[in-house]
Amino acid sequence: MNKVEIEVYSETVNAIVARYPGRKFPALLLQGDDLNNMYKFVREIRLNEKDIPIMVP
Repeated sequence: MNKVEIEVYSETVNAIVARYPGRKFPALLLQGDDLNNMYKFVREIRLNEKDIPIMVP
């Protein structure tokens, strides 16, 4: 594991915004449990997508 210094723009709980060295734009840090919850949500949508009309812009 490497330790690096990053620029932190916001330390709000569940909404940490930071910029990694060498990157032009900052990133949003997601906790593993939040990412897992999003995955489960999207998976449920995909399993039931036949019930969701497809909207084309």
